Amino acid sequence: EAVDPLCTALLHDDASVRAAAALALGTLGSQAALGDLVNRLQTDDNSMVREAAAQSLGRLGDRSVEGTLEAAGRSDRKSKVRKAALAALTQIRARR
Repeated sequence: EAVDPLCTALLHDDASVRAAAALALGTLGSQAALGDLVNRLQTDDNSMVREAAAQSLGRLGDRSVEGTLEAAGRSDRKSKVRKAALAALTQIRARR
């Protein structure tokens, strides 16, 4: 039940709220949030939010997001987001 309000919070005007929601979704482990987290990683203007989304995608561990994480790890304009995406990718691949 907490997933829907957190997914809504991913669209909040305040980047710190969006980042906190992204991290909470990763902690909850809900696969229902996968698409929303991918969207934040790919489109959010704030690097803190993109980093949090990458971290949570790693926690969720779904192999379907490997390509998205690879792309962010290669081309995000902020090094901390690139590092988080590559760490998430490593986390997912370690579960194989």
